[in-house]
Amino acid sequence: MLMQQSIDEIARKAYVQYPKERIVGLYCGFKKVVLLRDPDIIRYIITKDFKHFISRGVRTNEEGFCDSLLLAEGDKWKSLRKKLTPAFTSTKLKHMTPLIEECIDKLITEAENRIDQGNPCNIKDLCEKYSLDVICSCVFGLNMDVYSNEIKHFGKVSKAATQPSIFYWFWYVAEMILPGIQRKFTKINPGSYVRSFFMKLVTTVINEREIRGIKRNDLMNIMIELKARDKLEAVGNSPLEVRIDDHIIASQACAFYVAGQETSSSILSFLLYELSLHPNIQDIVYEEICYVCDLYNGELTYESLKKLKYLYMVFQETMRKHSAVGFLIRKATSDYIIPETEITIKADTFVLISLTGLHTDAKYFQDPETFNPANFSEENMTKIPQYAYMPFGAGPRNCIGKNHCYLSLCVAFSPQTPFAHLRCGTVTAEPQ
Repeated sequence: MLMQQSIDEIARKAYVQYPKERIVGLYCGFKKVVLLRDPDIIRYIITKDFKHFISRGVRTNEEGFCDSLLLAEGDKWKSLRKKLTPAFTSTKLKHMTPLIEECIDKLITEAENRIDQGNPCNIKDLCEKYSLDVICSCVFGLNMDVYSNEIKHFGKVSKAATQPSIFYWFWYVAEMILPGIQRKFTKINPGSYVRSFFMKLVTTVINEREIRGIKRNDLMNIMIELKARDKLEAVGNSPLEVRIDDHIIASQACAFYVAGQETSSSILSFLLYELSLHPNIQDIVYEEICYVCDLYNGELTYESLKKLKYLYMVFQETMRKHSAVGFLIRKATSDYIIPETEITIKADTFVLISLTGLHTDAKYFQDPETFNPANFSEENMTKIPQYAYMPFGAGPRNCIGKNHCYLSLCVAFSPQTPFAHLRCGTVTAEPQ
């Protein structure tokens, strides 16, 4: 409640504190929380009995962005997932590759300018701006100079989303003490600035494209096509059937930005940090990239990504040691008896899964504090229980954009970029 520890830290502390327990009970204010430690039980909650835990339990309001894929519940979530899943097929992602390559060109120019000036490079800063550039291009269709002051509005949105204000703290604690109060005072929701920003942005982009007849191989174009198709189809009988409109598109855009920008930049930053500490691993990655690119005429194409097996192992190990999202949370929609136990999870009870705890458990990963891509070799992958490693979640509510994250990372390591030729100098600070 004093915001001295994150939920991730609290969940991992409880996970470590009770190594012999499969289930641990916690409190969040007056709310009971069940922390699961056993992959077999997690399998029931996340996948097998998913119908009882379809909700993430994040309180929103109808005036907010509760209709995003990230926060929607029940039939609304099912409808959105069904509509949006085709937007993330291999074919769609392949068409986005040229857009990511344009972002790489700008990254190269910026890195070279900084190097020419003889100044130290803040890798986290470069990764954040590169990730923002990719999202702006692939989601909103915006060609922005992210390395200038042009992104000040996005910076304000990022701060509002990732660095809660004192007002948000009061808003959060009030909900813990008096559950339901947020729904009664929707007009003072601290997320109103973020909502209005994305609503204005999406409306502007859609109007410009419709007026000029602009088409791009990005997510915005896919959403506009879904909107047009929904207009032509008869309205369904179900009141929970989601019809794509500007509000729904803005909701998804906000969710993809908030969920993707910070996580992608963190993954890339930590990956580079680990490579700088392990030059032997760095050399193997570099040699593999050069070898694969030679097979594809000096280019890193979408088809060649499957050949980068060692880079994918490094990517997975980075996600294990530095979880971008440290926990999963679900909310029981009805009373549920945990299989193989006599414990009942009451309706409206939160279920917490510590990914950080699972990913650093010596039971599943030998010497977990050591960065070792061999953990994800074909031989060792079979030794990891299925639900002991879930960097992008698992089951029906897993991350829909995980392949896009890996794609943007791989393109960042194409031979033309400074990252591919990285030979580390002095590491001045560990990323926080």
